[in-house]
Amino acid sequence: MAPLASAQVAVTGEFRADEAPPHRLVDMCGLTFQPARITGLDVDGLPAAVQLLVAARTGLVAPGHLAGLRERGEVDRVTVGVDREGLAQVLRFAWTGRAEGDVGYAEPTFVEDMPLAQTRLGCSWFTALSPDADSEPVVVMCGDSAEDFCYAYTRRRVVGETYWLPVGPDNEDVSTVL
Repeated sequence: MAPLASAQVAVTGEFRADEAPPHRLVDMCGLTFQPARITGLDVDGLPAAVQLLVAARTGLVAPGHLAGLRERGEVDRVTVGVDREGLAQVLRFAWTGRAEGDVGYAEPTFVEDMPLAQTRLGCSWFTALSPDADSEPVVVMCGDSAEDFCYAYTRRRVVGETYWLPVGPDNEDVSTVL
């Protein structure tokens, strides 16, 4: 089934294992991507909520996966450290996906080599068009529990503009940036 399928239309395509799949279908057995470079942000000195926000935007590489990639070939691992002075910039990046100013992760090629961006290689977003899509409200989910984060993260992926604002005693730094 192709991503263009719906309740009314079924789009199928057939291909043999030794030939390329038709347009817009991906042979899942052939996904053995070996990146030349993996980038990331080192936010260990920032509050746990900020670390979670950054991980949700950039992805993370498990140590075992990185070791497996290095066994198959050379992989350049580049990280940029972010300290408390860069908190406002990294929060904007985590919320919008855009880096501003003179920060080490502002280059498009740096963002393209982040783990979450690499998982989307060869993929496209497909959405159901709706006349009301542009009038969806922006939602800010305030709270610092796991449920608050999960709701905001899922809503952003499924519905649209949703931002998680971790408020609470452990996240005073986040509140002062706003």
